[in-house]
Formats: sequence, structure tokens, C-alpha cells
Amino acid sequence: MHERRTMTDESRRRERTAGLFLLGFLIFNYPLVSLFSADFMLLGIPLLYLYLFTCWLLLIVGTARAIGKKPPGPAADEQD
Repeated sequence: MHERRTMTDESRRRERTAGLFLLGFLIFNYPLVSLFSADFMLLGIPLLYLYLFTCWLLLIVGTARAIGKKPPGPAADEQD
């Protein structure tokens, strides 16, 4: 018989950060970046800069959410 294994918080964090790394590798690599290197400006900002900084911000937010720890709540054992 096989035991059903559950993922620990640490293994979930590792998978999420590995996924974010791969996503960052893909979005900052040549084929995608070249799509946004057109002579086009949006709100006075070159499209390439807007793409790069938006992706960078989203990766930072995603990383913070992936590794962030939740504040400790009341323990379920301490119920009266």
C-alpha cells in the first residue's frame, strides 16, 4: 500500500520559486523581448521599457507572494 504524501510548505515554495525563475528566464529572453522592441510609445514610454519594468515588477510581487510567510494565527489546539 502506498502512503499519500502531501506537499509541505517548503516544497511548495521551492516549486513556486523554480517556476518563477523559469518564467523570468522566458520573458526576458530574446524572442519575447524582440516583440516589444518596436518604435511605439505608450503614454510617452517606449513599449520595450514598459514591458521590461512591468515584467520585473510582476516577478518581484510573485516572488514575495511565493516565499512570504503568513502571520501566525490562533492555534486550533487552544480552543476551549
